[in-house]
Amino acid sequence: MSTVNHKRIILVLIFFMSFGLYAQQQDYIVGKLLDANTNEPVVFANIRIKDRAVGIITNVDGGFRIPVKYKEYGDIIEISSMGYETKELPISSFELEELNILSINPGALALQEAVVKGKGKRNRNLNAKQIVQKALDAIPYNFPSTSFSTIGYYRDYQLKDGQYLNLNEAILEVFDQGFDQLDDRTSETLLYQYGKNKDFEQDSLAREAYDYHSLRKIIKKAYLDAYGGNEFRILRIHDAV
Repeated sequence: MSTVNHKRIILVLIFFMSFGLYAQQQDYIVGKLLDANTNEPVVFANIRIKDRAVGIITNVDGGFRIPVKYKEYGDIIEISSMGYETKELPISSFELEELNILSINPGALALQEAVVKGKGKRNRNLNAKQIVQKALDAIPYNFPSTSFSTIGYYRDYQLKDGQYLNLNEAILEVFDQGFDQLDDRTSETLLYQYGKNKDFEQDSLAREAYDYHSLRKIIKKAYLDAYGGNEFRILRIHDAV
């Protein structure tokens, strides 16, 4: 093959690669969501088609990608996040070939006044054990017996000398089949966002999986609790209570 032909092939390949990247960019509206006051990224905000259960969430740096095909579902994008004012924008206001920088204003959380009243002397002298027992007795009434889902913040980690090690964070949705079903066998999880938190120490050896055949990974004085290091699971145990 001649040098000229070789160069032509390379140019053709570069052209197709560039065209593929351009076409891919055209399929999405790319943007970043910032706090209007601090210019800090607004993470895990909801960006969806107004009045429709179709949308995405911003990632850990406030970035997002909206599929252009969302235009089929509506013309207005609604942006919302806890602690911020909801913002609406027409899809036509977004640029396809540029990074769209958006900002939302912090909002005041208005909490209604709550008044707590006792029901009588009979309930005023309950000890701790009796209070917990009443909560347990109310589980069948307070916890769904049918399937439901919960979106939450997940964090797992290891501990070394009382300090977090290899800390991971994620946003996920758990599909629970109800209180009368065993979680470990029936629950399913959908992962929206996952990442390693590099603000904490990273230990490559501790991240490796255990190899029980070769005994290659051994950490002295290490132990694993049934629920240790997985805070989302610990919190879900208390859902019913």
